[in-house]
Order: sequence, then structure tokens, then C-alpha cells
Amino acid sequence: MKVFYQRHVNREVNDICDYYDEKSPGLGDRFLHEVLACVEGIKAHPLHWPPLADSPDKRKAQFKTFPYVLVYRVVDETSIRVLIVKYSSRDPRLGMKRK
Repeated sequence: MKVFYQRHVNREVNDICDYYDEKSPGLGDRFLHEVLACVEGIKAHPLHWPPLADSPDKRKAQFKTFPYVLVYRVVDETSIRVLIVKYSSRDPRLGMKRK
């Protein structure tokens, strides 16, 4: 399964990693590891997470350790597109216009 990333995702993840590293050295690496593990889980089972009620073409995967979610879209049987990585308590509409 191919993974495509919306253009802002890399910057968002880097900013979150920097934030966590400022709090505790190495914590940013743990966050990045969790992002990558989440993406691998989605690649293995892209339909595992439920569709969003207001955007049924998008799905939201909850991280296991950190209070973040990854919103993605199944493009076809061979690819997914990661749209946003955001704090789970942020405005649920944030990033929903991304395709």
C-alpha cells in the first residue's frame, strides 16, 4: 500500500516532535515512532478505523500513547492519503477541507 501525505503533514509532525523534545529529550522521537506505527497499522488495515460522520470518505486513527489523531483517506485499493495529524481536543473541523 502506498502512502501519500498532504503537504502540511511533515511540518505539523516536525513541530509536534520539537514541542515534545523541549518538554523532555527523546519524547519527540517517541512521538514520531508512534506516528509511523499508526501509518503502518493503517497500511495493513486501511478500513479498520471508522469513517467520520460528517466526512464519510475520511477516517480517524487514534494514537495509543499520545493524545493525537491521524486523519486519512483511502484513495483506492492500493493507496491512502494522510491528511492531518492533530491534537485530539482541537476543533474537529480542523483539516477537514484537505483532500
